[in-house]
Amino acid sequence: MTHRLRISLAAVAVGAALVLAAPIVTPAGAAPNAQTLYASSIKVAGSASVHFSSKAVESGAVLEVVGDTGVSKGSQVLVIASDKAIESLEVILIGATGYVRGNTTALEKILGLSAAQAKTNLDTWLSFPASQKGLSALVGGLLNGDVAQELNMTGPYSFGSKKKINGVHTIGINGTATTSSGATVPMELFVDTGKIPRPMEQITNPKKQATSIQEVVMFSHWGEKNHTKAPTHSITLASLIG
Repeated sequence: MTHRLRISLAAVAVGAALVLAAPIVTPAGAAPNAQTLYASSIKVAGSASVHFSSKAVESGAVLEVVGDTGVSKGSQVLVIASDKAIESLEVILIGATGYVRGNTTALEKILGLSAAQAKTNLDTWLSFPASQKGLSALVGGLLNGDVAQELNMTGPYSFGSKKKINGVHTIGINGTATTSSGATVPMELFVDTGKIPRPMEQITNPKKQATSIQEVVMFSHWGEKNHTKAPTHSITLASLIG
């Protein structure tokens, strides 16, 4: 993160730098192994829009995110709560342009506005280039093609437990991921066992190791149309922070 952008739970993006292993070819009629099913689920993840919700805990701070992806647009709401403050942001991505608005705490601590600027621009939509260094993290993961990267984990892969998620039969696939600090944490991805191996839930640190981040991400409404629209009025963020 740059000095202009500070997200309290930067380690939430645990899989950003991992490389997927090559998928294994399974003989016709044979049951897929864990790595093959994982590779199939990753391919599905990048092919359709999805609704997601997540909750992450690290060092006493809680980050909750709810959003929707699309082919060229997406949106999310982020709330970071600690014993000191609550930071809340709404984020929209339309093509190459990002939009953000939030409470005064978020505008100061995450976007780097002064106290006076934050008060003046409370709940005002601020626009910025989606590729802008430092700010691109705000719109990361909002396109269909980004979802697979968010689910990245490395092997060895193994099957975990089975459970129903929103009425869907799933099976867990165990792997690991690396946080931004370089620590390795276990992950479990629950995949639909039906004809289409859709990711349904991802758990980082499922056994809740005391020293690691803990996160649960839920996926639903695969393939539904994204109705995100650009704000009718906004001002450029660059005019405030230079």
